Amino acid sequence: MDTTTWGDLVLYHVTPLDYLPQILEDAALYSASVLSSMHPEIFPRKTSARDKTLGLTEFVHMTVDLDTPMLRSQHGGGRPHVAIAIPAYEVAGSAPVRAVALNASAWRTKAAFTLVDEEAEIMRMVRRHRELAESPGLTILARYGVPIVGATAIICDSKVVQSSVAKLIEGMQINLPAPELGIPPECACAPGAVLESTVQYVEACAQAGAVLPRTGNLPPPPSV
Repeated sequence: MDTTTWGDLVLYHVTPLDYLPQILEDAALYSASVLSSMHPEIFPRKTSARDKTLGLTEFVHMTVDLDTPMLRSQHGGGRPHVAIAIPAYEVAGSAPVRAVALNASAWRTKAAFTLVDEEAEIMRMVRRHRELAESPGLTILARYGVPIVGATAIICDSKVVQSSVAKLIEGMQINLPAPELGIPPECACAPGAVLESTVQYVEACAQAGAVLPRTGNLPPPPSV
């Protein structure tokens, strides 16, 4: 794939905040199929049945914008998330890329979806998504894994999360840009015990400079 044709398009991978220490330690985003062998302690996400049915477990899922139905749904449960921003040309240069218009209300059969691998068609889907609001579930898929060395930002939904991520980047000695705010307010995590315990866990990892065992009041292991 000719990575020069991606222009300035940026892709986002949304992940629970409490999984960020593992991502930084791995220095990469990995698909569910890879994570299941590398980190078997990570529980499958709620959509794992869908991904298995559609043959998507070998892909890292990314979006072309931050205000997505998936992000709204996950934040609605009160769990803090962050978005890792990586230029599309970096993603396409490190892994085979596909696109699919996921529809959370109609995914029961593989025939309902078509993986698009032609670059011109992927870019057409992106343009129509942006200009005509087509395919709100548009997902860009990268096979197996994507290094985060090319990440341009870790985007947070609050100053509390932003501060914890900054401490984590410094504590784990990762060369990444300073975290920034940018997740839409309607997708933000609600204040509460889950946010507080997650931030405490991330800051403990920052102080240790390593991924620590999950204990205390944390929610179940994060989605893959």
